[in-house]
Amino acid sequence: DLLDLGLIAHLQSLDLSGNFFNSTLPETLFNSSALKELSLSSNLFSGDVPDFSKSVLNSVNLSHNSFTGEIPASLSSMKTLTVLSLKGNHLSGTVPSGFVSVEVLDLSFNQFNGSLPADLGGPSLRYLNLSYNQFSGSIPPEFASSVSE
Repeated sequence: DLLDLGLIAHLQSLDLSGNFFNSTLPETLFNSSALKELSLSSNLFSGDVPDFSKSVLNSVNLSHNSFTGEIPASLSSMKTLTVLSLKGNHLSGTVPSGFVSVEVLDLSFNQFNGSLPADLGGPSLRYLNLSYNQFSGSIPPEFASSVSE
């Protein structure tokens, strides 16, 4: 049961990619104080992306599932998170500003809309993929300066 995986005290990396798991993600999965890397890509997970902002995760790959709704805004202020891939889901709404510690941010192939936040990303950002969404408007001039400081 996925609920129990968060109870493994010394688990640092969990990769369950490429399976047929088909539930919502319980927030208890993120209870492990040692879990740094989580990859659950290419499954059938659905529901909202859980708020794992209180975790110490460095890398989260939830790509190619069936998540819906918006990205929890609290994720964008995580200091430990350096890699976040949510590509290929059914996420919508606007993208939260922030993600100042993130180096890799892939939100491609979703249904995000609206304009890009001027302060998306920070000086650590090395890879940004926002392709195949429904963004509109212009790219804020402040955007380039926020990622090049």
